[in-house]
Amino acid sequence: MRFQRVSNLIGLGLLFISSMTFLGWVNDSTINFALAIGIVLLIFAWTDYFKLLINVLFGFAAIVGFFIGNIEGVFYALPTGVLFILFAYLNDRNRERAATAVFLFALPVALINSYYFHEGGPIAWALVGLMIGIIENAVVENMAEGDVFIIALYFMALGPLAFIPLALEGILGITLYTREIEIFDDYVYPLGPAMFITSVPLFYAIPELVRNGWLPSWLFYAHAHGVPHPGYAMVFGVLGAVVIGYMLNGLEEDDSPVGLLMAGVSALIAAMLTFGGVGLLGVYLQDHGYEHLTTIAGIGAIVLPFVVGAYVMVYTFNLHYEGRSSINSDLWKLGIRAVGVALSAITLPGVWKLFAETHKTALALALFLPLWFLLKLEREELKALGPVWTLFYLLMNVLAGVWIGLGMGWILQ
Repeated sequence: MRFQRVSNLIGLGLLFISSMTFLGWVNDSTINFALAIGIVLLIFAWTDYFKLLINVLFGFAAIVGFFIGNIEGVFYALPTGVLFILFAYLNDRNRERAATAVFLFALPVALINSYYFHEGGPIAWALVGLMIGIIENAVVENMAEGDVFIIALYFMALGPLAFIPLALEGILGITLYTREIEIFDDYVYPLGPAMFITSVPLFYAIPELVRNGWLPSWLFYAHAHGVPHPGYAMVFGVLGAVVIGYMLNGLEEDDSPVGLLMAGVSALIAAMLTFGGVGLLGVYLQDHGYEHLTTIAGIGAIVLPFVVGAYVMVYTFNLHYEGRSSINSDLWKLGIRAVGVALSAITLPGVWKLFAETHKTALALALFLPLWFLLKLEREELKALGPVWTLFYLLMNVLAGVWIGLGMGWILQ
């Protein structure tokens, strides 16, 4: 690859303009759940650009804070949560193909979950994002540990539309953000900025598209409400960072922080499920006059969630890194990109109408990025791709350019 430093500078410029545009919207808006997550993702994008690193401790703090800050949503997301526990258990047993099948089944369940229990939507989609991140990290084995946290947060904020920046991150990584790192003996790129610059228009557009009926309101609860318990989110985020920091120091060399995250989320869901089940039993017993049994059920509702959570954590902790993908990685990536393109086709016409002032920047970038992609790759690299895949990457760069350009309103002010 050629012109890496120039590419990185172009990528830095696009990240700066997109960040300023996003912060301008934040300054003019009431901070809803999605924008609060977006602020965290902006910070991660910049740290990832300069350090090629998402601090796992801060990633844990963000996940813990937003989960506890929407603790009722964890209850409402239990249908998806049960599938996440099964997904985690299968990964622990090294049945990664079966776990991937559970993920595919979880997609329609998350949609149904969001439709019937709106408040559980952000958590349900965060669990979908966690599954994707874990598959990328431990099944396909093509993603850093910190990136798992980023993907989960994008899905929590954007719901299924997070497939759009996820589908485009690999293309933009090659075109703008690749660095040659000696310790990896390969080209790598930061996921944070590659996803952030294409997601910026979505943070602004989703509430508008919901208001004009282009998108369903039940699917985007996070854009219509603030963090339900911001105090809990802050306190438990900090406490989570302290506790997780202690636990990370105690991990064995072969243990993975992603495994700890998978087990911790599984334990929380199992504990909530137990608490709800025993609580309902207590209500039933009270309604039928069984006072002593109601007291026992009340004690059980306090004690059993911790016992069940700890038990589930033991059986959902291990991830297995074997130096190869357990599934067809090309088919996996093609599937992610197909979903991203399909969702772009649905949403982009509506988003285009909202950003009349940035049409020219969108068209300019849609022309520039594919040309830069051709200029950056060596002739041998283009030959290795072949004409079909080269055309595919060019078209994806066109799509990425449109999304990035629509989110560059700050430069025109």
